[in-house]
Amino acid sequence: MSRLLNKVAVVTASTEGIGFAIAKQLCEDGAKVAVSSRKESNVNNALKKLEKFVDGGTCIGVPCHVGKTSDRVSLIDKTVQQFGKIDILVSNAAVNPTFGPLLNTDENSFEKMLDINIKSAFMLVKEVFPHMNNGGAICFVSSIAGFHPLPLIGAYSVTKTALLGLTKALASELAPSIRVNCIAPGIIDTKFSTALTTNELVSSQALSQIPIGRFGQPEDCAPLVSFLCSDEARYITGETVILHLPAMSTSEPQSSMPDAAKDADCIVERVRRTAADGQRQFLVRLGGSAAGSDWVSEAELLNSAPAAVEAFLARRRANRAKAESVAKKRPAPRRQQQQQKRGFERGLQPERVLGSTHRQGGELMLLMKWKDSSELDLVPARQANVKCPELVIDFHAKRFAQMAPTDRI
Repeated sequence: MSRLLNKVAVVTASTEGIGFAIAKQLCEDGAKVAVSSRKESNVNNALKKLEKFVDGGTCIGVPCHVGKTSDRVSLIDKTVQQFGKIDILVSNAAVNPTFGPLLNTDENSFEKMLDINIKSAFMLVKEVFPHMNNGGAICFVSSIAGFHPLPLIGAYSVTKTALLGLTKALASELAPSIRVNCIAPGIIDTKFSTALTTNELVSSQALSQIPIGRFGQPEDCAPLVSFLCSDEARYITGETVILHLPAMSTSEPQSSMPDAAKDADCIVERVRRTAADGQRQFLVRLGGSAAGSDWVSEAELLNSAPAAVEAFLARRRANRAKAESVAKKRPAPRRQQQQQKRGFERGLQPERVLGSTHRQGGELMLLMKWKDSSELDLVPARQANVKCPELVIDFHAKRFAQMAPTDRI
């Protein structure tokens, strides 16, 4: 295919994973590509791999740490010196140095993510813009975490959300000559996502929600980027395309409840109130030929499947009764308990986190089970994050795995 014939592309973080797959696809589609990475050895290895897919002279490598101004300028200058112009920019570089509760993220790690994931993407556009005299295409690589932040990579999710806004703002300002789009991959099997794909609990739950039955591969992302950067997508700008996971939407979910849905064909999983009109919506899992999950208005669901609503409300009542029963088994009334020392203060060893709630002031509290004790304590999450971070992470991971895909991703 030659959809990108005579086009010149710069792809950051392109020596492995999604970035390498994109660079390879652009080369195969006729573009002249500048690949880059922080380490020169990685750049050289990537060029050797690309030799079998492209003719000599259509691909160059430039070491570049996107967080350094001098490296970014060097990448742009060497590309222009070699090919005379730049038509395409794919900003793929990102880091995620932390894994755990958002408030456990230290300042240096947070600044590093902002610097690499957001600032460098913006600065690359500023530095490439003067060389796109005849127009061009820009593509950012965000993540599904940008739409629905993941509990154990909250800071990373924040930066990926910012890319969605950057895409729309730049698309408006640079139109009509330069188009700006974005892709938001799901869980792609790369070194970057090892923390998710190697976690048996998280990966098994995620795979159970994917009809294709596997995690995405870098090669699943590359053709979409090539299309968005080609003239075939000449009327598309300001868009973010989600890859891989089902039941995803960049807008407020709309109901597609089949008129013929029966009580026996659906199970209500969750409930929420919409911000628009205050009416309740239910997350319904449909069976039969309409398999899948969807948000359905209360009125529509009561009309189509009233028994499913009653079954859901009965489960909620049972869960509340169970919670009240657990609360009654605490060793002391709440008033007395507040006057007593809690488990950490008495030297007890935590065994596991059973649940979470919020105090009236908004403080997150965790229900803690102690080793060699039948006692349960509500302890501040900020205290548990310091005393037993591994138990807090395990609790969030299990809760994340139990969420419906629409809520989780």
